[in-house]
Amino acid sequence: MKRVLFVCTGNTCRSPMAELVLRHKAKSAGVSIHVESAGLSIERLGQPAAAHALTVELVRGYEPRKHVSRSVDALDLSSFELIVGMASDHVSQLKQLMPPPSADNVRLFMSFVPGRENEDLQDPYGGTVEDYDKTLDVIEVGATTLLSELTL
Repeated sequence: MKRVLFVCTGNTCRSPMAELVLRHKAKSAGVSIHVESAGLSIERLGQPAAAHALTVELVRGYEPRKHVSRSVDALDLSSFELIVGMASDHVSQLKQLMPPPSADNVRLFMSFVPGRENEDLQDPYGGTVEDYDKTLDVIEVGATTLLSELTL
């Protein structure tokens, strides 16, 4: 079973949204995959997913699970085949924490979004429902591409 970890700053917006979307798409496609999310900051440990994230997920028909933010740990770095940073600074930080061959397993989320491969995924934290909705639009595109790459 493939193991994917999404990583953002606080693990309350982008990474849990991506976790939910990829899990949903994999289940719908009958693909067995283990997906989790974590954050690089310890400021928001133990927090639920952002309320606006839950709102846009429900509107689109996703079934959010109870989420509690957590930070990336050493076991994560060694046990996931693919670690996806939501922004370039996340990718840089993750690669610094990992030995060279393992660092090749770290990718930028937007590398799965055609035409936007070198961008960062906009952080909706503190923004409006519309900001979260736009972020979810991009996550859905990236998750579709990521899932197709995993199943090749």
